[in-house]
Order: sequence, then C-alpha cells, then structure tokens
Amino acid sequence: MQKKYYWHQKIITELRQERGMTQADLAQLCDVSVNTIGKIESGITIGNFDTVDKIFNALNHEIEIIEVENGEKTTSERYH
Repeated sequence: MQKKYYWHQKIITELRQERGMTQADLAQLCDVSVNTIGKIESGITIGNFDTVDKIFNALNHEIEIIEVENGEKTTSERYH
C-alpha cells in the first residue's frame, strides 16, 4: 500500500502569520524559495516531506502523520 501524506496549507499560513513572519522570512529560515512557500500555502503543491518538515520546524510546530484506511484512522505518528 502506497502512503500518501497531506498537510493542511491553512495551518502553515496561520502559524506563519501568528509569528509575524512573511513568506520571505519563512523561506529564508527553511532554505527554500519564496515561490515554494507560496505554492504550498495556496495548495498548488503539498511539498515533499523534507520541505514540510523544515517549515514546521521553523514554525516550532509538530507534524502529525495520520494513516487512513477505508475512511478510518489506522495509525498516527508525530514528528518534531
């Protein structure tokens, strides 16, 4: 079974704004382009795990990975 990972773009935007950061500020902390941050926040891309991990680390926030099978949560892992 192939795993699919989803992150909610709205969370990234809200956390960034709560911390008074611009997309450029966050991009610099994560060593990614402003374009990448913008695409993730707007939902154009979900980003790869490494990029999203950098973003959540820069925002000092955990990532929770939830596996769902047939609409039911099967496992959950937290990363920080």
